[in-house]
Amino acid sequence: MLGNLFKNLFKSRPQPQGAGGQAGEPGALSEAPEFVLRDPVLSRSQQIVGYHFHIRHPEGHRPWEASSQRFFDQILLDRLGQMDLTAVTGRRLAFCELQAESLTMPNLDALQPAGLVLSLRDGADPSADAAPLRQRALQLKSHGFQLALPFGPSPGLLPLMDAADFIHLPAGQISPADLLTLARTLRSRHPDTPLLAEGVDSAELQDACQRMHFDYFRGQYLTRRGENREPNLSSQRLVVTQVISHLRRKESDFDKLAMLARQDLGLTLRLLRYINSAALGLRSKVGSLEQAMTYIGRDGLYRWLTLLLFYDSTSSPMDGALRETALIRGRMCELLARQRLSKAQCEQAFVTGLLSMVDVLFNMPMEEALARLGLPDEIQLALREKKGPYGAFLSLALACEQGDASSILEQAGACGITPEAISQRYMEALGWALHYDVSLES
Repeated sequence: MLGNLFKNLFKSRPQPQGAGGQAGEPGALSEAPEFVLRDPVLSRSQQIVGYHFHIRHPEGHRPWEASSQRFFDQILLDRLGQMDLTAVTGRRLAFCELQAESLTMPNLDALQPAGLVLSLRDGADPSADAAPLRQRALQLKSHGFQLALPFGPSPGLLPLMDAADFIHLPAGQISPADLLTLARTLRSRHPDTPLLAEGVDSAELQDACQRMHFDYFRGQYLTRRGENREPNLSSQRLVVTQVISHLRRKESDFDKLAMLARQDLGLTLRLLRYINSAALGLRSKVGSLEQAMTYIGRDGLYRWLTLLLFYDSTSSPMDGALRETALIRGRMCELLARQRLSKAQCEQAFVTGLLSMVDVLFNMPMEEALARLGLPDEIQLALREKKGPYGAFLSLALACEQGDASSILEQAGACGITPEAISQRYMEALGWALHYDVSLES
């Protein structure tokens, strides 16, 4: 049943009040899948500064039903209370999306307030007395929580605007002219409060919001290739793609690969630094590229070079955020493959997930990006058509990222994994990607 999906994410499941409906009907919340989604929030410099946690409501959910809204908010708060937020945020901000009336929920007091932003949806009853709600909001703020308010709150919430730490706007639902007018008005009235643009689902809209002096951005633009932009290929990235392409050729020995790598000094220094790092524990230092490549082998070199595509100090400032998303996908594919495939194939599954972002990273169509890399046919098939031995793993990783209930259930069967286990794997992938990214950076 759909209600069991991600069950272990919510060990304490609240029951809806007055939800009504029978199982299988659109309003039957007892059958609704509960997805906790974690979307990155980026700064003007395109660095990840926090994550937005929210529930993706199932089809048939009626957002005007206050009881069902509180039901989903209760689930979210319960899950955050059980979650190690530090593990899945890396000590960045955590934006928790709630309707305003949910501020009265007592389990909010059990959460650690440091770095937690209560991002309020407006749905307050205009006829209700808002004074207790305002008092509760200020109480939570005094305990260390931060507040993010919608740009045009109901009259009862207006007095809280001066106490807001963020103001969020649904940028994707507002015309550019109106969005500019709103941004200017909010800047004049609340000059010290950062503006957060939400629903930013294209690079073009992000550029527009940047020019309108928004401070933070949330939306799918991070995983979508921008149109009419130059390819994002530095000299190091070009050399790395050449070495990856030659790795599959039997006639290319390590001497040939080292000669290619020497075209970029930065790549040479990175490989030698990696080989001689304390983590590998070599007794004597390695001084040549040929020795380094021999030590880690073709499979190890293949994985390391693929990762290095996302670590380029001369490339776009957004690459760090892209890398984190790619690492999550790669790790999720690898964890799913462990149940059915060999160790070498698990490595290939990881590379598949990682390179699912290569079109966005290079800012070119996937076909053009794949032509530069000369990847194994199985990986290319997964990236092009979501088919082959790794296609289902990639499809499931993407479905988890998007909170797509039907796709998760469909791909769970194809991957031979229960829906309950999927949530464990995905949370593990989120935490691993944060830790691994920091380790590689250092």
